[in-house]
Amino acid sequence: GGGGKVVVLAFASNRADFVRPQFEGLRAFLREDFVYVVVNDAPNPELREGVHAVAAALSREHHVLEFVPPSPGAGWGKTYDAAVRCGETINWALHKVVRRLWPGSRVAIVDNDMFLTDFFSVDAFLQGGVAIGGRRTESDEAHSTWFRYPANQVLLLDLAKLPDVHEVDMLPAKVRGVQGDVGALLCEYLERHPQVKVRWMRVAYLPCVSGAGDGGADLARDDKVAMSLLPAGVLRACRGMEASVGRPVALQFNERVWLHYGQASNYAYGPAFYLSRLHMEPEKQRLVAEYLRRRVA
Repeated sequence: GGGGKVVVLAFASNRADFVRPQFEGLRAFLREDFVYVVVNDAPNPELREGVHAVAAALSREHHVLEFVPPSPGAGWGKTYDAAVRCGETINWALHKVVRRLWPGSRVAIVDNDMFLTDFFSVDAFLQGGVAIGGRRTESDEAHSTWFRYPANQVLLLDLAKLPDVHEVDMLPAKVRGVQGDVGALLCEYLERHPQVKVRWMRVAYLPCVSGAGDGGADLARDDKVAMSLLPAGVLRACRGMEASVGRPVALQFNERVWLHYGQASNYAYGPAFYLSRLHMEPEKQRLVAEYLRRRVA
């Protein structure tokens, strides 16, 4: 680990407009030099072309790759699980592209809606022999059983430190009877390779939502800490937005600097889940866009 460029592996499936602010945050705040790899798995030609157009305008070396996943329903029944589709896309990009072109590299896998808003060093986070960095917590409805795993929202990997790296699998899985999302199958990899060091990212949800299990929202337990993650005015606007839309509007921070837009609070799911038409909340878009502009200004 260490040395060479960090490979930032980004995925653009439906929000071409997120590509540029994501790149600008990385350029402004990522301590290491990086290669920006955009996996364009948009579900239709119009969206795919939009992703290509935005990426081509970046003043940076970048790579745009297209991945066509299996047809909906192929091998998975009538409804194709969006988490399975996402996991397959990441597996393809990691094993067929990154390991071939940048073997042994440090990799930052980021969601389409993950933005870096302050200085961050991949090497510093992974120091001390750490091979994996990330975090997501799942629990059953009663919050009696929980588990954590390195999820795909922001996932750091030092490929040189991962034994049997070909076994790294980002598909979802059930762990102790609890359904996990993308990357939960990594729990099985970690059980087979107990020597692999994981550093769990600290996660906070705004407005200050308490966590369950081991404290998925551990940075938000103290409201003063939560307030420090966003300017007070922005936090007030976010809380006020909750009242207007009638449900929580999630904004997630990882390690205080990685802002996850939080798509789950921002669309209405149709029966076709992944390919459903998006119903965006313009207030939330304006809030996040303004915050990102202020951070990189």
